Amino acid sequence: MRKSRIATLAVAAAAATMAVTVVTAPTASAAMAPPRSPVDVCRMDRNLFCVWWDINFGGSSLSASVNSSFTGWGYYTDLRQFGWNDAISSVSNNTNYGLTLFQDINMGGMTLTIQGPMQLADLTRQVNGGTTWNDLASSIKVYNKPW
Repeated sequence: MRKSRIATLAVAAAAATMAVTVVTAPTASAAMAPPRSPVDVCRMDRNLFCVWWDINFGGSSLSASVNSSFTGWGYYTDLRQFGWNDAISSVSNNTNYGLTLFQDINMGGMTLTIQGPMQLADLTRQVNGGTTWNDLASSIKVYNKPW
C-alpha cells in the first residue's frame, strides 16, 4: 500500500466549496509500481488547479478542485493559513476557469491571471513592473468564466 502524507482542508467559496489538498511525494516499496506524481494527477484532472513550492512543478504542491457545481468564484484570501504565503513557484490551471494570483493577502496588490488550461513551470519568468512572481503570491481567486 502506498504511503503518503496528505492534509486536506475545506475552504468555503461563494456558492461552492473547493477542497484544498497539500501533497508531498509518496514513498513506494520496491515491489510496488511507482505512484503517480502530483504533477501527473494535476494534468490529468480537468477540475484541478495546482501550485508548487519549487519551479518546474517541484517540491510540495497545493491543489484545489473546481467541480461542475462551481457556479461563482472561489478565493483563498490569505495563503498564510496553509503555510503557502510567498511560496508559489509553479502553477498549473487545468480548468477552463481563470485563476488570479494576488501579491498581497485579501486579494490586494499586483495580479497575475492564468486563463486555463495553462501551465507556468517557472514564475521567475513572469514579471510585472520589474518584479518576478516567484514566491510573491499571498492570495488566490478562481473565476467561473470558461474562456
